[in-house]
Amino acid sequence: MSDFKEIFDLIRRERVVLVIGAGFSLKAGMPSCSKVCDAIRSALPEEIKNSAEDMRDFAGNDLQQLSNDFIDIWGQTGRDRLIESIKPLFEISPDANLSDHEALKKIPHFSKIHTTNYDTLLENTYKENCYVIKQDKDFKDLPEDKVIILKPHGDFDNPDSIIISRSDYDGWFKGDRLEMLWQELERDAVSKSLLFMGYSFSDTNFQDLLKRIKKKLNGSTNQHYLVAPNWQPSKVRKLEPYRIKYYSGTGEIFFRELTEYLKKHIIRDCAKKITSPRTCEKFNKWHDNATEITIRPDGDNIIRVHALNGAHEQMKFTVKEDKAKLINDCNLTELVKSPFTGIYMPTITLDAKNGDFQNCSFTLNGIELSVSEIAKIQIQPCSTEGICQIKIPGVHFNEKFKYIFYAIHNKSVVHCIETELYMLKIETTLSEEPNLFNSTFSFEFKETFPSLGRAKILMKLPIAVQSGLRGCFITIVNLL
Repeated sequence: MSDFKEIFDLIRRERVVLVIGAGFSLKAGMPSCSKVCDAIRSALPEEIKNSAEDMRDFAGNDLQQLSNDFIDIWGQTGRDRLIESIKPLFEISPDANLSDHEALKKIPHFSKIHTTNYDTLLENTYKENCYVIKQDKDFKDLPEDKVIILKPHGDFDNPDSIIISRSDYDGWFKGDRLEMLWQELERDAVSKSLLFMGYSFSDTNFQDLLKRIKKKLNGSTNQHYLVAPNWQPSKVRKLEPYRIKYYSGTGEIFFRELTEYLKKHIIRDCAKKITSPRTCEKFNKWHDNATEITIRPDGDNIIRVHALNGAHEQMKFTVKEDKAKLINDCNLTELVKSPFTGIYMPTITLDAKNGDFQNCSFTLNGIELSVSEIAKIQIQPCSTEGICQIKIPGVHFNEKFKYIFYAIHNKSVVHCIETELYMLKIETTLSEEPNLFNSTFSFEFKETFPSLGRAKILMKLPIAVQSGLRGCFITIVNLL
């Protein structure tokens, strides 16, 4: 069972809003807070940089305070200089590692993302599948079919919107700037669970936000979550007053385990109306499946799944001991018509009522389909199709036919040859004598045939077999 199960189950129900911080973009080459602070210090006036005493006032990596002091030093041009000093750090490299962003994109359960990052990695990853809100006016005419990305701290497309200095943060927190973005984050914290990724949680603004919500709700707040690697216990304890549960892990591990967890539940969740049909359709499409969902007014949804771009099917189940021995010994005593080949093939049937199998799962391109209704499993040999050519020079017989081939381990190989008049089955088994094989020919005639002339030609083969196959040559040629 995954350590993340509690938050995973909330995500399945689309009850989680993601809040992304700077740490989420480090893997893609974006700067850490300390690097941003270094860039700001490098842009200070030369007389300050040349004074060890003055530079002590700009030591440390409190980005908000450092930005405030930088602006005060430069005066009217301070803010523009500040933005220009850090902007080059956020240029995206063509070979940037976007694996975490790509993994996130394939999880449509996150329909809304708040990010305090100045970079545009999310927008570049989601492309036309997202709608970005940077200003209050962007809330007008929100699309319903796109991921909503809210950027309350702005970005370099609109430098005046960037929140970086202490005074910027204070104005944002008080609601003086971008009031609707602030209110939206507050509403999400009240109605759903927040999942923080890429945060050290040293940002006092989020602490103040959760304190304020807790006060408004008389101490009754939702459980929130934070994922980050290798925090010390003393740091984890600081999250407790804000009702934030800590998970140790990287984004890569979290999204990999989440994706596999959702694959196991997505179909059943949609059928039981735990997950929305739109989310189910999007998730399946990311994994090369098309989903058809019939929404019923009462009861569960009806779901059909079809593979896109090829299908990788896999069934797993556990067989009880006596049935497992029959399978291992290839003791397939029944004859059942195959739904794939249309011919009767040796079979063993496992019945759920008898407890013949358990722990059954069936996946299509990695998506686990509902298997709770499977009553029986029939096991048959794998088969392949081809074209065979049969020649009997003595009677001028030279025909090509479709054949189906299968083998029973250590027992026999079988060719089933289809003609308009009959089905010819050639079963070859190993004799008890060394290096000897026995072949059995059997004909199953059909009720109708195309013409008397064609029937006369096709009858030459069984007559030749009856005569001992003198002068008969059968060549198997796979032309498919």
